[in-house]
Amino acid sequence: KEVAKYQDEAIKRFQGLIEKYPEFAKIQMARYSVGLIHHRRGEFDKAQQILDTIPPPERSGELALTPYLLADCHLHQIPTSAPQDDALAIGKMEEQLKSAASLLETYIGQPLSPQTADALLKLGLVQQRQAALIAVPAEKAKILAVARATYDFAEHGGAISAISPVGSLRFGAAVAKQSEVLRPLGRISRNARR
Repeated sequence: KEVAKYQDEAIKRFQGLIEKYPEFAKIQMARYSVGLIHHRRGEFDKAQQILDTIPPPERSGELALTPYLLADCHLHQIPTSAPQDDALAIGKMEEQLKSAASLLETYIGQPLSPQTADALLKLGLVQQRQAALIAVPAEKAKILAVARATYDFAEHGGAISAISPVGSLRFGAAVAKQSEVLRPLGRISRNARR
């Protein structure tokens, strides 16, 4: 309860600063701080709303974690599955996953940090979820191959150390999914040659 009280006070003070001094040199840091508090509380919609106000060119240095936090907010708000007969819900999920992937790629493109390994694992997971929404086996196989490459890079590219078992499990899952998709494609191409 004490922590929540201090967080509320910090949000109140930062919001006052943001409203009263919008041209302040460190205004983006104030926005980032409010977004971070909401993120840590699990208030992902509020965190996303405030973090989105930080312009992309300013998401570096002290604010370099912004794309990672935004992607995490997206991932927490995306349903785990979409109804197969609801094209609108599937389209919305595709857009959210695409946005999360773009934010993670932006973050991963920065110098290595403690969250880089987690960002790579999340990117691989996003790619697997994108593949799950695709009905065409050949397209699904392509995206699963990208997910597999992402996990492989995370594990062998040196980004993963302490969480290597998690990376290995997700890599294995991507390989298994890719095999499930490719097996029927192999039968189709063999039958087509006959």
